[in-house]
Amino acid sequence: MNIFRRIAANTLWLFAAHLSSRLSNLAVTLILSRYLGAGGFGAYSFVCAYVGFFIVLTDMGIDLWITREASRDLHHSEDVVGCAIVLKTLLSCAAFALSIGTAVLIGVPTDKVVLILIAGLGLLLAPLTLYGSAFSATLQLHLPARFEILGRVLLIGLVSLVVVIRGSLRSVLAAVVLPGALVAFLNLVYARRIFRPRLAFRRAMALEILAKALPIAALLLFTQLLLRIDQLMLEWLCGDRELGLYAAAVKCCEALNVIPAVFIASIFPLLSRTAGDSRESFTKVYGLSLKYLSLVLVPLITILSLYPGEILRACFGREFAEGARALGILSWSSLVVAAGYVVMTATISLGSQKALLGITGAAALFNVVLNLLFIPRPDPFGGANGAALATLVSYSSSVALILLFPDVRPFGAAFLKHALKPLAALVPAVCAVRIGSMGVGAGVLVTGAVYALSIVTLRGLDEADYRYLRSVFRRQ
Repeated sequence: MNIFRRIAANTLWLFAAHLSSRLSNLAVTLILSRYLGAGGFGAYSFVCAYVGFFIVLTDMGIDLWITREASRDLHHSEDVVGCAIVLKTLLSCAAFALSIGTAVLIGVPTDKVVLILIAGLGLLLAPLTLYGSAFSATLQLHLPARFEILGRVLLIGLVSLVVVIRGSLRSVLAAVVLPGALVAFLNLVYARRIFRPRLAFRRAMALEILAKALPIAALLLFTQLLLRIDQLMLEWLCGDRELGLYAAAVKCCEALNVIPAVFIASIFPLLSRTAGDSRESFTKVYGLSLKYLSLVLVPLITILSLYPGEILRACFGREFAEGARALGILSWSSLVVAAGYVVMTATISLGSQKALLGITGAAALFNVVLNLLFIPRPDPFGGANGAALATLVSYSSSVALILLFPDVRPFGAAFLKHALKPLAALVPAVCAVRIGSMGVGAGVLVTGAVYALSIVTLRGLDEADYRYLRSVFRRQ
């Protein structure tokens, strides 16, 4: 197989693996929310969010740096990859111990400490991810993609089995961890047929690896704070049930985030190439990315904000409809998240991660402060609604911060420019639905029709866009 066909095949397999991951997470969420109820689902969400913070310690940005080194010369990187595996083993053991110890020190109830211990076993699998560098270096990414899809099918099967036998939350978390262990084992077995790193700890090399990877680790940490700290604080201040209602709203928005994640994965090579070849082409690519994502996401977000109660009731059950206001608020953060995907990808393509690190850190700190202010409120803007409001405001503040940094200011300006017409087009759509007091079915149809008409009227798509769309759908 020539290199171009191999790259195309790898891309298709990676898309399939990415979609299977997102869809399986959504399926597991729908299954568990109905099985566990708001309280049990809140406890499950707390454990997942808590353990998620310690994943940063197991990674430390090492994987990305090692993959780059191995891709340059796989069979002359046995020492550095082997040292990195040993280093990640030490970090993973430390992360596992720290997750348990911290939970005990801060007074997490014993039953939840046991749940954290079970979920934390997945941290110990982190060193095995480095064997994936062999697949990247030899352009055999279809293998780990296939293993990932297999693991996702097994995940849904095991979780469904636990529900059928009426298993406990401990059983649920074990069912979530086991597929990851299988995928890691398969990657190890097949990677060793290609590449056998020399496992040995070399102090100087380990320090060099950490020095190279720390900026990425800091960015990962701030991103985790921005994405997950609200759930931990909500559980701490309001309990499992309130977190369960909020977590359902978060899962709805995460399902919507599949669109920018898949889209950006497809254009990343193009952004990287144009960043080095032509600034004009680079500007056009990220501008069109922001434009098309805004055009697609705005009507979907509008539906979420117009019918949050109906959507939560249909997906998660009647009890979760109490989180409708939180979903209505939180849904608009998805537009900023989509812009964040584009900005992060474009920034990495240009090598301007320092500005992104400062922006993400400031937004994460702002998010913590806002959650402390909003969540304890006894009025309708407290609890889950307060967490949603804090998330929306802190995410939106990142756009303002982008405008303050010269290196990334063009990205923020482009986002505001391309989001303006879609946002303006939704106004008549929302007015039509609200005035007519329409149900979900009629509301979706009217929103789509009025929004499309408004986009055409406002010239949200120009002749170049129409030519591109015709080229996509024209038969060859």
